[in-house]
Amino acid sequence: MKKSVILITAAALAGSGCANLTTQDVLVGAAVVGAVAAAGYYANKQSKKQREQEPQPRMLAASGGRCLDLAGGARSGAPLQLWDCHGGGNQRFRLENGQIKSGSLCLDVAGADPRRGARVIAYACHNGQNQQWTWANGQLRSKLNNRCLDVEGGNAGNGARLIVWDCHGGANQRFSWRA
Repeated sequence: MKKSVILITAAALAGSGCANLTTQDVLVGAAVVGAVAAAGYYANKQSKKQREQEPQPRMLAASGGRCLDLAGGARSGAPLQLWDCHGGGNQRFRLENGQIKSGSLCLDVAGADPRRGARVIAYACHNGQNQQWTWANGQLRSKLNNRCLDVEGGNAGNGARLIVWDCHGGANQRFSWRA
């Protein structure tokens, strides 16, 4: 610390009724203030670094250009559908530890139904196999039954339901992340 800052601090303290302070008292006080400021700075920096490392919610777009959307908003039991991309919270997802999350909800093969054609909904995260997904080559594959997320019947219109179906690599099973 520069001597001029120490002298100014000492003068200010002496002028405010602290005339019995020694230079050592001022130095110790300055060291404490500096340590507290440094701790706050590094804690803020660490918090910012952690936020930057967390997966950021993005939209998932189908090959036809519409986005995955939780019908009626992000709520438990909401069916997954296609809808025009608008970037609202019910269209924001992140892949985290094998789960596709929207807020505190996870994409879930409803009722852990292993059959093809099972609906995909939002549900409270519980880490079951029906909420585990793998992402590869633009496809989302359910760990429950090794089937792919699929736009039912290849319908690319608003309100088209998403289900799980045997993986065939068709356009209705291809998705891409958008900011």
